[in-house]
Amino acid sequence: MDSREERIISYLNSHPKFLENYATGPNVTNEAFHRWCARRNMRMKKEALKDIGGPWMDDDLSDFYNLLIANASNVSLLLYELGHACAQLTHNEFFDVIMHSDNNTYLVSRTETNVRLKPVTKEKRLPVYAKKVGYSGVLLGEIHFYRSLTERDHTSVNILCTWGSALIYYAQLLSSRDDEACLWYNNEQRMLNTFLLDVVK
Repeated sequence: MDSREERIISYLNSHPKFLENYATGPNVTNEAFHRWCARRNMRMKKEALKDIGGPWMDDDLSDFYNLLIANASNVSLLLYELGHACAQLTHNEFFDVIMHSDNNTYLVSRTETNVRLKPVTKEKRLPVYAKKVGYSGVLLGEIHFYRSLTERDHTSVNILCTWGSALIYYAQLLSSRDDEACLWYNNEQRMLNTFLLDVVK
């Protein structure tokens, strides 16, 4: 940056009202103003992505893959990791995962190697947004977000939770079957895959 640009930036920083009056005045068209806002929002989102990061934002998710496969029968852990992934995707540092089981409600929190369930006696605070997670009319739990979500965040959470609840359902189904039933299921799945591949060809 040359000294002229630095002086202009210094002036605008010390006179924010001037900049606001100029940007919202007749000198700037609506199209230019909206374009500036969109560029600023994109820049802010990129900066937020750099700052938040986190395990679900890593390029290599093989550890999570192994964790989820090894804990297919642990609904509370799967539900927590789904909530954790949604929170990181939407840049929510503060979130809660609530699990419903046997007419009881539990707050799910992560420990070093597993999760801990604490009975919910009262809501500590109202969430800004709550996403219900379930399948076939069965409510597994809720993910509570304490920061507002954009329309795109809502869509992302909805898609991720739809896939997550379907996978939790099938993980439960497979973990509760005996070996003979699993063999039958794998055989049926193989025949279905072969049929679908033949149809696509």
